[in-house]
Amino acid sequence: MDTIPDHFPAAAIDKIISSGQDIGIADFMLQMELVFEHGLDAERLALSLDLMLDAQPVLGCRLVTEKKKAYWERLTTPRQDTFFLTTDQTEFDRFRDRPIDSRQGPQINAYVLRAANGDRLLLKVAHQACDAAGLNDIAVQLSRIYTQLANNRGYLPQPNIQGARDCGQIMRHLPWYIYPALVFSFLRTTLSNQIPKKSHALQVPAGPPAPFTFIIRHLSPERVARLAAYGRQHQATINDLMIAAFYRALAKAEAWDGRAALRIQTTVDLRRWYIPSGKAEGICNLSTYEYINLGRELGRDFAATLSRVSSITKRKKSGWIGLSELCMVPLSGLVPYNLLVKACDKLLHERIKSRNYPSGLTNLGLIEPETVFFDGHPVNGWVLPPVVYPPVLYIGFSGYGSHLTLSAGVPCSARQTIETFFDTMLEELPDGE
Repeated sequence: MDTIPDHFPAAAIDKIISSGQDIGIADFMLQMELVFEHGLDAERLALSLDLMLDAQPVLGCRLVTEKKKAYWERLTTPRQDTFFLTTDQTEFDRFRDRPIDSRQGPQINAYVLRAANGDRLLLKVAHQACDAAGLNDIAVQLSRIYTQLANNRGYLPQPNIQGARDCGQIMRHLPWYIYPALVFSFLRTTLSNQIPKKSHALQVPAGPPAPFTFIIRHLSPERVARLAAYGRQHQATINDLMIAAFYRALAKAEAWDGRAALRIQTTVDLRRWYIPSGKAEGICNLSTYEYINLGRELGRDFAATLSRVSSITKRKKSGWIGLSELCMVPLSGLVPYNLLVKACDKLLHERIKSRNYPSGLTNLGLIEPETVFFDGHPVNGWVLPPVVYPPVLYIGFSGYGSHLTLSAGVPCSARQTIETFFDTMLEELPDGE
């Protein structure tokens, strides 16, 4: 078996996310909760988790940030406090509402809630190590290791030492002639995000960053089926429907003056669009921001808003979606870490001061039931977004089979505001044909 190096370079996106954590914009962690109708073998799961720290070596590291650089350092002390087991729902919820420290490591924790009607498994990962698609890859591999150990207790997965974690694995699939177009796209997006200067956003009440909590709403398979049918009728995706509902809820929850721009920030998983296999070489961050800008035209009703959103997303999908900011990522990686933190801090406060930090809605992806198997498939699952602090708003949604889940991590002081916003957003979603 290959020897795992003591150090790994931090990818540029790792550094950008870490900078965001340092300036206090968010607690950057991602979580996946899986619901089972059967009990899990806790001892085998704990061993599987420990093997994952070697199978994907970045997970068994701590992030080190110095004045000029950032890198991953393998942990040499016994790796404790990674797996937990409880029969107490309150204790389980308390773990979900607890941050993970990327600088202490390891980058993944797991908690099992033991119950008579079936167990729940919560996987928590530091966003500095990977994005939501990376978390999904972790769940898939962890379930495979768990299955292998059932028949072979001495099973040892091969460490993924050579798998790339940077954006080079995207860029090598891009034709050389599009790079001037990407620079132009970046400049056009930057200009679009500045005119009008102000973005319409939900005013989330300020308060202490801790404690925080997660707000979770589940849409039934029956309602998701009706939404999918409505989308087909209007040649729109579920993603388009969620964006349209988000926009209309923003306009209702925070009275829109008709002058501020209706623009939101979304995310794009670059693996899906630019790697032929759809999979990254290693556990990593390969998602970038994309912006949906309605200008000053919301639309008279949901169908009109959906039509505008759908036309914009179709245009973006046909023209190198998610790449407008990619040209800046390698440059950010070259900046000394302390200067990157200062630049991010300045940019954040300038945008907040000018009220031009758009609210965000991120598609956290689909958990494919057939790929996650722990002696039986989960009956439901969802991914939770990072905890984002006011005045910034960031909401996520994820799918599992025919299920859909809407979620947000917020300080407890903002809970009622977001609960009400979720009510409005779900009311905006069409419920019929």
